Amino acid sequence: SVKIRYDNSILSFQSAVRGSFLASGGSTIFLTRPSPIIDSVEVNEAILGPYSVNGSGKLFSMTFNVLSAGTSNITIVDVQQRDLANQSIPVTWASGQIVVPLSVNTKVFLQGPFSINAMGTTLNLMGYLPLTQPYSSSPWNYNGTESVPSGFFSTHTNIVDWILVELRTGTAGSTSVERKAGFITNTGNIVGIDGSSSLYFTKLAGNYYVVIHHRNHIPLMSSNRTYLDYLSTQYDFTDSQSKAYGTNPMKDLGGGFFGAFTGDS
Repeated sequence: SVKIRYDNSILSFQSAVRGSFLASGGSTIFLTRPSPIIDSVEVNEAILGPYSVNGSGKLFSMTFNVLSAGTSNITIVDVQQRDLANQSIPVTWASGQIVVPLSVNTKVFLQGPFSINAMGTTLNLMGYLPLTQPYSSSPWNYNGTESVPSGFFSTHTNIVDWILVELRTGTAGSTSVERKAGFITNTGNIVGIDGSSSLYFTKLAGNYYVVIHHRNHIPLMSSNRTYLDYLSTQYDFTDSQSKAYGTNPMKDLGGGFFGAFTGDS
């Protein structure tokens, strides 16, 4: 019998599946009992008859559903193991946690490489993109370790450049809570370092200002706080001047598109 507790604002219990270990000793019964308050689950399994097992193996596996971004401790609060004589078997265990990331789903155009309705990928095609994020120096002083293996850009030809995304709880720089480096694609989508998925953060779901830094464009910040969660609605800077904070904060690129000004500022 194993009882596990979790944060029911972040996760919900879906199912538990028996492993092969006890079943190797004979027929078994298997039962899961979610708590009435829905923040814990108890898993019970027993071998039927006078049989036993030796060695090691998986007792069961468990699946949770994601409710919201955040970190849930997975705490083993009680374990009962008994032998054929119903005597307690000493046991030790370690608890852990599940981190449900917060995603930033953002679209931005950069004036420099923009043309008609997309951005060029010349830096990528010419082999000028570094394998490690380039924002460790001043003025960004970002200490992230994001990097990609050699040959990555030759198989991700839609990447324009590295980008640095910041989350703030207010408009001032002092309200910054987390920064992550990722990539911006030729269509303006900001993605993680796998080149395709969303850019993920560790903060709880909530309302944040999204700040976009690029190494030769003037930064942009969302005009208002936007709600972010594990699955976030796209925030599109490109379709309206009003999407960015400030007075005329973006360059009018023509065709109804707006983007970050080129500059060294």
